[in-house]
Amino acid sequence: MTEGWTPGGSPAIESPAVAAELSVDALLDIVGAFAEATTDLDQLLSTIARRLSELVGDLCTIFLLSPDATVLQMKATYDSDPEVMALVAQEFGTKPFAIMPIQQRVLDTGEPLLIPHVAPVQLRTTTTEHRANFTEQIGVHSLVLVALRVSGESIGLLNVLRHRSERGPYGPADRALVQRLADHAAVSIVNARRLAHEQERVSQAMEHAEAVNQELESFTATIAHELRGHLRAIHAQAETLHEQLAERLSPDESHTLDRIQQNSAQLNQLVSDMYKWTRIAQGALTREPVNISGIAQSILQELSAQTPARPVAISIADRLIVPADYELVRGLLGHLLRNAWKFTAHRADAAISVGVEAETGEMIFFVRDNGIGINTALGKEVFVPAIRGKDPQTWGMSLASAQRIVHRHGGRIWVEATPGGGATFRFTLSG
Repeated sequence: MTEGWTPGGSPAIESPAVAAELSVDALLDIVGAFAEATTDLDQLLSTIARRLSELVGDLCTIFLLSPDATVLQMKATYDSDPEVMALVAQEFGTKPFAIMPIQQRVLDTGEPLLIPHVAPVQLRTTTTEHRANFTEQIGVHSLVLVALRVSGESIGLLNVLRHRSERGPYGPADRALVQRLADHAAVSIVNARRLAHEQERVSQAMEHAEAVNQELESFTATIAHELRGHLRAIHAQAETLHEQLAERLSPDESHTLDRIQQNSAQLNQLVSDMYKWTRIAQGALTREPVNISGIAQSILQELSAQTPARPVAISIADRLIVPADYELVRGLLGHLLRNAWKFTAHRADAAISVGVEAETGEMIFFVRDNGIGINTALGKEVFVPAIRGKDPQTWGMSLASAQRIVHRHGGRIWVEATPGGGATFRFTLSG
C-alpha cells in the first residue's frame, strides 16, 4: 500500500475505508471553501493554495497560463513555514516565466505527474539550474504536478511539494485527491474570472453612463441658461415697449404685448421646471425622518402670505413622519400643494387637506382639494411632462416632477378626481 499522510503531518491511517472517508470529508470541506471565495479571484487562489497545503502538504503553488498560453505566472502559494514562503516569492515573484517541457506535457495531456522520490540529478534534467537549486535548498523530496483544466482546456498548473523530512512521499491516493481538488479549483477559478470580467464590464458601463449623464447635464444646463436668458430679454423688451408706447398703443396692441410678457414668463418657468425635472434622478438619495406635516404647514403658510385676503380651510394631520429625502419630499409637496392652491382659487369655500391612510401596514399619504378637478380619463398622461389643457396654467411639469420624486423613493403616486369635483393625490415613499 502506498504510504500517505494526513494534513497535520501524522502518518496516514492504515485503514483504506477510513482514509477514503477522510479524503471525501476533506474534499467537501475544501470545495465549500472554494465556493465561498469565488466572488474574489485573488482570495479564491489564496484559499486554494492554503487549503491544499493544509490537506496534502507541504508547499502548494498555483500557476496560471497567460491568455496566449505561452508563459506561466505564479498567482498564489502557501506553506506554513514563513522562510519557505519568502524563498518562493524570491524565486518566482510575479513576473511570467517560460514553460518547462515537463510542465508543458502536463498542460497538453492533462495527465498528472507524480514523483514520489525527487532526485536532484533528475530535477536538473527537467527544470532550470536555478529552480533545481531552489528545490534542493528547501529540501523537496516528493512532488505532484497537475493541470487546472475546464472542458478539456488547461488554464494553469497546481504544484504540491513535500520538503519536511519527517513526512513520507506522495502516493497514488495523494495524486488522485490533488487532481480532484484541482478539477474543482479550476471551475471555481473560471467562474471567478467570469464574475470579475462581468463586474469590470458593469463598472465600465456605469462609468460610461456617468460620463454621458454629466455631459447631458452640462448640455441641459447650457440650453436652459441660454433659453431663459432669451426669454427674459423678450419679456423685458415687451415690458419696455409697453411702458414707452403706452399712450400710442391700441387696445389690441397693448393686449398683444401683455400676452408676450405672460407667455415668455410662463415659458421661462417651464424651462426652469424642466431643468429641475432632469436633475431629480441625479445625486444620492438620503433617507432620514422627514416631517411631512411640518413641510406642508410651511408651504401653505407661504402660499397664504402671497394671497392673504383669500380664505382657505386647511387641514393637516399631525406628526406625519416618514424616512425619505428631505429636499425631494419638500419638492414633492410643493408641486402638489401649489397645484391644489391654484386650482381652488375660484372657490369661496376652498379646502385643502394633507393626511395619511393605512392599508395593510403601508403608509399612503394624500393631498386633497375641492378645486376644479382633473379628467381622470387621461390616466397616466396626467403625469407626462408639459401636458397642456385649455388653461395654459394646467399641469406643466409639476406632476411629472412629483411622480419622478416618488419613483426615486421606490413608491407609487396616483390621482382620484372628477372635473369640477376636486382631486386627491395619493402617494407612497417606499417600495
